[in-house]
Amino acid sequence: MITHYLKTAGRMLVKYKVYSVINISGLSIGLACGILILLFVRNELSYDRFHIKQKNLYRVNLIHEQAGQMTSMAVTVAAIGPSMIQDFPEVKGMTRMSSEQDGFFTWQNKHYFTSLISYADSSFFDLFSFKLITGNPKTVLAEPFTVVLSEKLAKQIFGDKNPVGEFIRLNNKDNLLVTGVVENAPPNSSIKFNALVSFSSLYKDPNVYLDWDGGYSYYNYIELSDNAKLSDLEKRFPGFLEKNINYKYKEVGVTVHMFVQPLRDLHLRSNLDYDTDTRGSLTMNYIFLAIALFILAIACINFMNLATARSMKRAKEVGLRKVVGADRKQIIRQFLGESVTTSFIALIGAIILIEIFQPEFNRLVNTELHLFRMENAGFIAGIFILTFAVGILAGSYPSFFMASYQPFKIMKGDFVVRSGKPVLRNILVVFQFFISSALILFTLLVFLQMKYINRKDLGYNKENVIYLTLHDSQVRDKIEILKTEFKYIPDVISAGASTGMPGYGLTSNGYFPEGYQEPVMIHALDVDYDFLGVMKIPVVAGRSFSKEFSTDANAFLINQTLAKKLGWTDPVGKKIMRDGKHPVIGMISDFHFSTLHTKIEPLLITMKPWDGYYYLAIRVAPGNLTNTLNAIEKKWTEVLPDQPFSVEFLDRYVANAYASENNTGETFLYFSLLAIFIACMGLFGLANYSGEQKRKEIGIRKVYGASDRNILTLLSSDFTKWVIVANILAWPLAYWAMDKWLQLFEYRTGISVWIFVLTFGITSVISVITIIYQVIHAAHANPVDTIKYE
Repeated sequence: MITHYLKTAGRMLVKYKVYSVINISGLSIGLACGILILLFVRNELSYDRFHIKQKNLYRVNLIHEQAGQMTSMAVTVAAIGPSMIQDFPEVKGMTRMSSEQDGFFTWQNKHYFTSLISYADSSFFDLFSFKLITGNPKTVLAEPFTVVLSEKLAKQIFGDKNPVGEFIRLNNKDNLLVTGVVENAPPNSSIKFNALVSFSSLYKDPNVYLDWDGGYSYYNYIELSDNAKLSDLEKRFPGFLEKNINYKYKEVGVTVHMFVQPLRDLHLRSNLDYDTDTRGSLTMNYIFLAIALFILAIACINFMNLATARSMKRAKEVGLRKVVGADRKQIIRQFLGESVTTSFIALIGAIILIEIFQPEFNRLVNTELHLFRMENAGFIAGIFILTFAVGILAGSYPSFFMASYQPFKIMKGDFVVRSGKPVLRNILVVFQFFISSALILFTLLVFLQMKYINRKDLGYNKENVIYLTLHDSQVRDKIEILKTEFKYIPDVISAGASTGMPGYGLTSNGYFPEGYQEPVMIHALDVDYDFLGVMKIPVVAGRSFSKEFSTDANAFLINQTLAKKLGWTDPVGKKIMRDGKHPVIGMISDFHFSTLHTKIEPLLITMKPWDGYYYLAIRVAPGNLTNTLNAIEKKWTEVLPDQPFSVEFLDRYVANAYASENNTGETFLYFSLLAIFIACMGLFGLANYSGEQKRKEIGIRKVYGASDRNILTLLSSDFTKWVIVANILAWPLAYWAMDKWLQLFEYRTGISVWIFVLTFGITSVISVITIIYQVIHAAHANPVDTIKYE
């Protein structure tokens, strides 16, 4: 039976080669999109499920409440985990991780920069199922100043040498004993690391605060016992917090609340401040699934449209088969068999497309996906089921439609006369261009928003600014020497130090402004005398810090937002209290110290960093960048011969903060092109069929004097009017979706009318171009030949 279907399908493919190419191409693209997106969504849903204990693992989060304002944070104080072990019997285990940091390791006088360095408790490998290649999971992080390296970092530093037992130096400060090597964290892990330093090392540093009332820099994870009831546990959190910290915080009008999140929810269902960078978007997963479904639906619609459109050509075949004894079920099986066979042929094309475009797709979704791996065996089996289902779905309506033909009417010719208007085909064409128009609209909006971001005045000048990260106290102690040396470089305009760079975001603390009895949460940035000048952040009232005033070491600058929040129309001379009184000497213009996703918050600027400055910003002249960087590196090496040199460009860093949005725009662009391409292939096939069906009508019209223009209008209007209808129907839905997406940004572009007009123009022009050849061919045909042909 299968052989029979294959032979029949083969004959049909040869006989109707134009339609076959369109059907197979459309289904190949649809299947490729569907498979890639399903692979991506499967990976997203599998985050953190590889941990053996994942059902019992939770992260502890805090909510900071002050004056009715709630801030939910993924980071907590270090003391929470150990205290929960003592107070809650249901808490079977706990581990802590510090927030990730960049740094460098030194081995044999060579420096190796790396990101994702964290401190972790000795119980880390007990709770989590990361696989150690070498080392004992119970002891690798038990002692102070020990470190476990990822397989990738160990290879980078030591090559093929076994690193266990070797000492490496972190940030020219601590000598660490390598006690283990762990496999790289899998792509579907919300916990990422390149190096894990023993948490007990932090207790040896007198500058690190690990008690309850400060130091919000740690992720606390807990393991609950199998019989634990989460609701009962959470009821005891208020008393737990009151005993440990809230009794203190209430004196200053602050209350801390606590809640836990299942580890499995961290990737797709977490939207907290100071969370990890591995967060995904459940909404985007739904959108991607919908797009995959729509593109696959467009391909199936093409198949249905073309199959029903050419049904009259196969009507006699059906009639003859019924005359010689074939029943309705046999006819249905035949056409479904052809459809399924076509679908599996299209699967071959889909696999080829996946192999070609998977690297680009991986770049856009920022992950590493590979279809042909052992762990994907079940998924690959599902692909065959999907392909079979697509074949059945695409062929179902044409099969039942053609199986319903009555042989005596077909032989009499009544079928052709009474076939009526192709209402369903028109509805399906509208649906195809409805989806295409909506995708094009969303793509245009994403690019408009990115254009808005790139042109938005951020309140500072990010162009021609580089910055150096100051990893340790040895470097920070020589900032002034470095600045002096850099001034001798001709193309260095200015240099200034700070504890943060615009775009990074800043921490906040409680302060008591003049006239306020309760603390106000205010973001803080510590700078030196030159930093504001380097960044070109203007002072709009009062003055900036100056070496002429020794008291400026104790003074504050504030931004316009803070002045507005405090109700200060003239803030100069006001006082803000925290560890003493601090006079406000000036007000700076608002600038975006975080991304445009968040609004500008109240900010004060000081000159008293707690642990020194972390960054040195340098404004350079444009045009001779390579030589300038070489000169800066040479000066750095002269001053700090034992410190590695690393430079970043501020404009690139700010742009990278919107990499996800840029990738979203590119992704929707590709999806839009694919959707419109598949829809136009179907339109081309229908136009080809329509021209064939109306050959006699066209010939008669031309005999009675119709011009080529009249014929062109007649044939093209059959399709363009449905493209217009599709656009009109797509606009409300697209507007709603675009407005929802723009809500992610505090600062955003508007939804302009012209993108709707442009989308209409794009789809209309593309549809006309698609059918124009077939229409012109039919219009130029000799009427004598067409009438004779009929």
